[in-house]
Amino acid sequence: MLTIELKDLLVGAVLVALFVLVIYLIVLVANMIQTVKKANAMLDDSKVISGIAAERANQLNDVVSDVAESVAGFATSFNGNESVISSIKGLTRAVKSVANTVRKRREK
Repeated sequence: MLTIELKDLLVGAVLVALFVLVIYLIVLVANMIQTVKKANAMLDDSKVISGIAAERANQLNDVVSDVAESVAGFATSFNGNESVISSIKGLTRAVKSVANTVRKRREK
C-alpha cells in the first residue's frame, strides 16, 4: 500500500504553487517590458511635438512683435509723433513676416 504523508503533500503543494508563481512572474515581466517600450515611444513622440510647438511659438512671437510694433507706429503717427511713411514701413514688415510664416508652413 502507498502511503503519503501530510508533510510530503504540503511540500508538493508548495512546489506547484512556486512553479505557478514563477510562470506568473515571467508573464508579468514580459508584459512590463512591452509597456515600458510603448511608454518610451510615447515620450519620444511627445518630445518631438513639444519641439514643434516651441518652434511655432517662437515664430508666432516674432509675428506678434512685428504686428504690435506696426500698431504702435500707427498710434504714434496719429498722435503726430511719427511720420506716416515709417508707420507704413512697420505695417509692411508685419505683413511680410506673416506671409513668410504662412509660406514656410505650406512648404512643410
